[in-house]
Amino acid sequence: MNSVLQASPWRTKWFGARKFGPTVAPTSESFQETLIVVGMCAVVLYFMNRPAFDAYFLGEDFNAWTLYINADRNFITAIFTPIFTFLRPSVYAGILSSQLLLPWDPLVHHWRNFLMLVGCVWILYRIMLRLTDSRSARLMAVAFFVIARINFSTIGLINVVELLFTVAYALGTFLFLLRYFQGGRTVDYCISLVLFALCAFARDANVMFFCVVVAVFALHALELRRRGEPVRIPVMVQLMPFFLFVVAYVLVRMKLGVPSPPIGGNHPYALHFEFWHIASRFYYFLGNLGNLSFDIPSVSGQGDLATWLHFSDPIRYGYYAVLVGMVVITLLVALITCLGSDISVLIPLIWAGALLGPTLLIGNRQPYYAFEPVLALTLAMAIAFDRSIPIKPKLVPIWLVLLALMGVNGAVASTSGGYTWLWVTERLASIHRDVMVPHRGEPVTNLFIVGDSDSDVALLSYMVNPLGPFFPNMKKVPVLNALMSPTIETYGAVKFSQLSLSQILQRPGRSLVYRQITAEDRYQELTNRTVVIESVVAEGSAVPGHEADKLFDRIASGAGGTSWISDEAVRAHVIDIKFAAVTQLGSIRVINSGNSRLGGLDVEVMSDGAWTAVYSKRDLQNESEINAEWSDRETSAVRLIIRSENPMRAEIEEVMFPENKTSILAAPRM
Repeated sequence: MNSVLQASPWRTKWFGARKFGPTVAPTSESFQETLIVVGMCAVVLYFMNRPAFDAYFLGEDFNAWTLYINADRNFITAIFTPIFTFLRPSVYAGILSSQLLLPWDPLVHHWRNFLMLVGCVWILYRIMLRLTDSRSARLMAVAFFVIARINFSTIGLINVVELLFTVAYALGTFLFLLRYFQGGRTVDYCISLVLFALCAFARDANVMFFCVVVAVFALHALELRRRGEPVRIPVMVQLMPFFLFVVAYVLVRMKLGVPSPPIGGNHPYALHFEFWHIASRFYYFLGNLGNLSFDIPSVSGQGDLATWLHFSDPIRYGYYAVLVGMVVITLLVALITCLGSDISVLIPLIWAGALLGPTLLIGNRQPYYAFEPVLALTLAMAIAFDRSIPIKPKLVPIWLVLLALMGVNGAVASTSGGYTWLWVTERLASIHRDVMVPHRGEPVTNLFIVGDSDSDVALLSYMVNPLGPFFPNMKKVPVLNALMSPTIETYGAVKFSQLSLSQILQRPGRSLVYRQITAEDRYQELTNRTVVIESVVAEGSAVPGHEADKLFDRIASGAGGTSWISDEAVRAHVIDIKFAAVTQLGSIRVINSGNSRLGGLDVEVMSDGAWTAVYSKRDLQNESEINAEWSDRETSAVRLIIRSENPMRAEIEEVMFPENKTSILAAPRM
């Protein structure tokens, strides 16, 4: 083997791939280098991404656990349960294994992600040691990956451990294939085959990694041919087991009925083949080359050197263009120079393209989609710099300056936040603080949270139980079972306009009801709030069968009509509702009749012995119901001042206290 290597000069003809043939393995000293370098990388990763460790859980962090609970804790059934258009058994196997062992503390799971990220850097560096000779080339390349802003999401967004498992399987496959090509040991081939099986069954798009395996085998065969060495086992024979695992994954998907991604439409994972769609996604990816955000801040974060120094827009955009342009030019120079002596640099480029390509087609945009392409590009940098620096030494100072600028960009970005996922974890942390912790371990059966709007309800549902609609018959709520109480069977997000505390509390089992106070980022318990109506004085009730008792006939029905109707008068009509005891009150709901709509409504409450105006609104003619809200206060009576659309008469179908359980102590009076 040594004679063969001596016959392979540094500068070879095109189609050379000197490291993909038989090669002397790295010495034992390489482990010392790896330990030192990866240790330094771990320190940099930690301090550059320290704020990521403070993020709380997200509902999606419990996706694998939801599959496990839905499968009655059958591990195999759980990992082979599809979600959306996804089937990821080997990834969910890894996630579930860790979740079964680790406590439900988000910090612990951030450390899991961090250690797996460091493990990926270890494998990446071991690959670099086998493909490069220059230590400076390896360091210049690995620094690019370690300071990348995508690592913030990889550590902070706990569910991205899916991607870390996938990348670990892919890196392991690559490393052991190299060991097999360079050392010829069958055991390395077998290990690479097992790791590829895990990789193929990890994520849908990762069947594309088969392209990398094919390219690696092809390059190995070309290198042996260039050296005049025989290929002992035909390449197609060696590739066949890898191909069969790809086929197996496809067949399992078909057998389980996993749907393919739709073409077009608003589905987040629909495929779009339009030029401008693909071009825009590629443009967003380019920002990662300079540690910049080219997408909207809610997707890819915000903050860099330009924003930190408050550059004006022209200077800021100029900085972006120059930095990314210089990175691209430097890499192109290194790659082109490298290709003159060794085309093995194409392998990681194929890897980057194969995994980036599918993400350019889908509608969903997330920063972590760039993680594996950037990692593969890092390996390409190591090979390119290794072959190019002896020829173009000026690349070193240029790249070091670019790394310094990228490092500052990444450090600023990690403290600026701005990600939607980070904002959502903060919201779930508030629910944990105000709702889960006070009732931890209690025998609660149902939990409901009230939001003001449809968007609030959608977010509350997603935060706590994102897979709930996919498993409607599951009698558990995994996030709440893990963090609050194992007895919880039902979770619901309710729009305030549809809230009736009395109806919710009629459900079997113990129920808890909380109200989202968005402006104060807190959740207020409504469960035990009641109002007991002592008397109602409805001024001017004059139509028989439509007296004041009809204001509450959903609670205590009376004979005759269903609405209260006032007498004919030009004045405003007043209804005084007195409570049997002081109670917390923050809302009242007035339901209009179908025959007459109120023109205006004022609400006053008796608080601290005086009437206080808390609500006033006009032009209500088009409202079927009026939800009057105000800041909670202790109240002994409520006064409704009604201005009817027809000034001669007012009509109300019902009066309700949606946030309070209501009962009537005495019959209302006219």
